[in-house]
Amino acid sequence: MCNVFLGKQATLYRNPTTVFYSFTSLIVTLLIDISSSFVLVGRNHPSGQHWLSERRLPFHHFHHSNFAKPRLAFISKKSKTNGNALNERKQEIDNDQNSEDEDITSEKSQNVRYRARVAYDGTKYSGWQVQSVPNNPNHRTVQGELQKVLSRRFQKPVSIVGAGRTDSGVHARGQAIQFDLSTHLNENNIKELEYSLNRMLEKDIRVWDVNVAPLEERDGANYRWSAMKSANKKLYSYRFCTNHAMSPTMRYTRVHIDVPLDIDRMAGILKHFEGTHDFRAFSGAIEANEKKRGTNISTIKTVYKVDLVEEGYGLYRVDFYLKGALYKMVRNMVGSSLEVCKGRMEEQRLIDLLHQKSSCADNSATTAIVFSRKDNRTKPAPPEGLTLEWVYYDNF
Repeated sequence: MCNVFLGKQATLYRNPTTVFYSFTSLIVTLLIDISSSFVLVGRNHPSGQHWLSERRLPFHHFHHSNFAKPRLAFISKKSKTNGNALNERKQEIDNDQNSEDEDITSEKSQNVRYRARVAYDGTKYSGWQVQSVPNNPNHRTVQGELQKVLSRRFQKPVSIVGAGRTDSGVHARGQAIQFDLSTHLNENNIKELEYSLNRMLEKDIRVWDVNVAPLEERDGANYRWSAMKSANKKLYSYRFCTNHAMSPTMRYTRVHIDVPLDIDRMAGILKHFEGTHDFRAFSGAIEANEKKRGTNISTIKTVYKVDLVEEGYGLYRVDFYLKGALYKMVRNMVGSSLEVCKGRMEEQRLIDLLHQKSSCADNSATTAIVFSRKDNRTKPAPPEGLTLEWVYYDNF
């Protein structure tokens, strides 16, 4: 029987095991050659199974020694295509972030915009904003961690926009964010998303109050809700302790002032910051950023209210209600006020820096000039005492 099927090569297969496997291989090859006349295309097949989307080639087209090569080539081509698509998607995200306040008639607005609140302990993070630091895996930011888990959750890049940036070591209780998805989530889906995000995030970041962002009418047109532009005001709080010693459990959220402090005078000095002023002398890296951008940056900001609150047992909190803040602006206001209270800076000097006025020797006249940060020699207060308490909106 073996001679019939194997012909002249029968003498080469005297081993029974070799004969058996050769015979089996021949039968399988014949059966597959017969079935190869049928072309199965998954898209039109009633079963709708995705694996049928590839055209099935006859088995004998693949030699056993290189059977995997065509398949590997197909995977490589597919991966390359997905890589290009990923890069294109990242470019779309960058474009969306640059024009995140577009009219709802634009194509980008077809995605569903979501918003949420975020609380975080900023001790271990290099601030809020994503930064490009090559070869430094320990350089983590809050925005970067949120984008990472959202992208992993939806298996595609997801970018978020925050209501404002916080420095390294600064905390937040009521930060607000926005992100766009191509999928509309119902109430149950949103609850599941919130739960899964908090399971994926580190314990020092929490997301809550996730919901669909409403539309807003401005200048006769409907715009999508914006975490930055829809905000009415923000509340920053700075906490410090004046006791002889401070509890070590507060060391990441409060600053210890180790010299006697006149609290009443401190409260009066802080009131100078209320109103609309040029805070150029109380901001950081303004000149460097202007040089980098090639344009001037407005340093005019409005502080609605400043309150020094006694929390008891030598603990105090300074609340700043403001429209927006420059880089390190709140910490510089606290730092300058503390230096005046400690007698290391004249109160009039602080007023001059704030009002951009230079008093003459006899105080009889003033000349308008522009003070910069280098004219204010005080240091910003440490970051751990500062918290972004809340970002206020009309309906959030």
